[in-house]
Amino acid sequence: MNRSDYEQMVASAIAEATETIGEGQPSPARLRHALTVLAQHVASATRDYELSNLRTVDDLAAEFSLSPRRIRALAANRHARYGIGMQVGKTWLWSASEIDRMRPRKPGRPPQEKNGDG
Repeated sequence: MNRSDYEQMVASAIAEATETIGEGQPSPARLRHALTVLAQHVASATRDYELSNLRTVDDLAAEFSLSPRRIRALAANRHARYGIGMQVGKTWLWSASEIDRMRPRKPGRPPQEKNGDG
């Protein structure tokens, strides 16, 4: 599932809740029911979106041009230090939002900024 499908599902759930509420002043029970159904639809769509975008060791190895063994070593380190990713059995998984934090850093010092004073 891509981002636009997710957004379309949420918009559809909002439209359905709006229809359920109707026009005018809805009763508290009707409003509570519509909002409960809306929350369930959005939670389901969010779960589906997150699960469909999970990435594996092989995905990251191909993206970062590293070996799967190196990715597993990075995974263990980043998970221990920052809580990034999750291990299910022997398989590591990352959400789309965690991928940038998994990107390996370049070795050495960062380049010094050059200033005109001096």
